Amino acid sequence: MSVMWPNTGLRRTCFAPPRSRLSFRTFGVRACRLRGLFAAALVSIAACTVQRPLVLAGVPELGQMFWTGRSGQLLMTSPADLRPVYEVVVAGTSYRVCQEEGRVVYIESQDRRFRTPEGLAVGSSLADVQKATSTQPICEPGWATRVSLPSGWSAGFVGRSGCPEPLSEVSKVRFFFRRARPRV
Repeated sequence: MSVMWPNTGLRRTCFAPPRSRLSFRTFGVRACRLRGLFAAALVSIAACTVQRPLVLAGVPELGQMFWTGRSGQLLMTSPADLRPVYEVVVAGTSYRVCQEEGRVVYIESQDRRFRTPEGLAVGSSLADVQKATSTQPICEPGWATRVSLPSGWSAGFVGRSGCPEPLSEVSKVRFFFRRARPRV
């Protein structure tokens, strides 16, 4: 049986040996398409690797040696900068850690259980952040608006274009991060 794949102009022959009274042949062309889609779905699922989070005793520090092998995912750590990312869990709180040449260069948390030394958490408002620091928000176009905190962490605010214009006092922190080299 020959099937024309939609929007491709390609013709494919579907072979389905009869296994029982109800085989793919019973359902005809529709079954052949479904079988092809099912095979494509299996291939894409097999191509995606599920990475288990690493359970650590403490949060890695910037510059610390950190090597876990290859990462299957990338994280944007500043405008136009993608790095391999590793999921890490410390005391039930999840973090994302990026490394370069075996050293930690970026740490991020979007976990609501995470607290900065200033007492801020994901979901805190800009007004709360401004009570903890006198630093003004800095827009990094295409990525986020950040506010640096005295502890070395930065609060990240994200809008449609990466920089919400303007931030209001009720704007919510989406993530906290630390990075080795600030890039503007």
